[in-house]
Amino acid sequence: MRREFAVLLTVLAVTVLSLAPSARGGEERTILPIRPLEGQDSFIQKLCIQCHSIQGVGGKTGPDLGEIWLGSFMDITAKLWNHFPRMNEAFRKAKLPRPSLSADEAQQLITFLYFLNYFDKTASAEVGEKLFREKNCIRCHAVGGKGGAVGPALDAYQGRYAAPFITAALWNKGPKMMQTMLDKKVPRPGFEERDVVDILAFIRVKGLYEHTTRQYVPPGDPGHGQELFRDKNCVHCHSIAGKGGALAPDLAKRSLKGRLSYILSHLWNHGSRMWPLMEKEGIKFPQFTPTEMSDLMTYLYFLEFQDPPGSAARGKVLFAEKRCALCHLPATAGAQTVGPNLARVGLDSRAKVVAEMWNHSPAIEARMGEGRIRWPLFDKKEMGDLIEYILSLSRP
Repeated sequence: MRREFAVLLTVLAVTVLSLAPSARGGEERTILPIRPLEGQDSFIQKLCIQCHSIQGVGGKTGPDLGEIWLGSFMDITAKLWNHFPRMNEAFRKAKLPRPSLSADEAQQLITFLYFLNYFDKTASAEVGEKLFREKNCIRCHAVGGKGGAVGPALDAYQGRYAAPFITAALWNKGPKMMQTMLDKKVPRPGFEERDVVDILAFIRVKGLYEHTTRQYVPPGDPGHGQELFRDKNCVHCHSIAGKGGALAPDLAKRSLKGRLSYILSHLWNHGSRMWPLMEKEGIKFPQFTPTEMSDLMTYLYFLEFQDPPGSAARGKVLFAEKRCALCHLPATAGAQTVGPNLARVGLDSRAKVVAEMWNHSPAIEARMGEGRIRWPLFDKKEMGDLIEYILSLSRP
């Protein structure tokens, strides 16, 4: 199983888009993971793979983590916490040793789980062929010798095994395509989440590509993508968390829901509005190589990994309401606590808090059972507030 999983991750990383960011500067750089695939080692070594699968490879006890939307750092953390009792029980039933996590391992594992959301599920060539006709692509483009000759035949994409190839082409040729559609009175199609991915699958099955060598893009670098976002003047119209232009939506507040196909379809669907606005603003239309598009899409993807800052004040209220204070804060100065006094543990990072939650969840569960206290549940906002409060306890 481990061998299968390693092969699956290699295939996903190469054929879709792997991440190996460089150590570039920039004030937002700290939110961009350096090695998102690093957590796969923990996923295997910490026995997550025994219960969970990734796109069908792995255990079947828990959900397939390659098929569900896991959300941001705090969203994943909240989901982990909420399922700790169930996971603890699964370890006991399977008689598996329950592993511990360091802060670094917790950070890497959560980053890896978030990274899994980037990959699209298996595409359908049959659906893609239907869409190719319904979206009127066939009126201008041919695949396998069938279709129009207004635009280039798309058979070459049979050997280009990464979405950034076609995304770059759709963007670079977008204004010209839009004008051709207007001239020929062809309705400009909009793409749903997975449409282009399915169309690519159709091209790979029916294309007549003369070369057998497949082409891949280099690993996506979100740090370089951030620089491209600035250098290609995207920042003139779009802002990120309030920093940038106000002519178009703030992309940190615009959910792209992770997957490649969401980002791809958004770029195409909104192009018809962006391109005229760029001309009006006197912005030179930027061209992207597939590698640059890979970097840009990776940067946009990781915008949703970072959560807004939590509120220590709200977290303090939650800490009391969820009865955490009963065990983790002394009732009076100098009094003994049931669990570790969180003001003295030295928790100075989100990852360290998550690691401690995981490592001590069996003991926490046992204590709560003795006191007949129900396991508290948190959503991502509450988890952000709670962790912010816990971190505040260790600050001077």
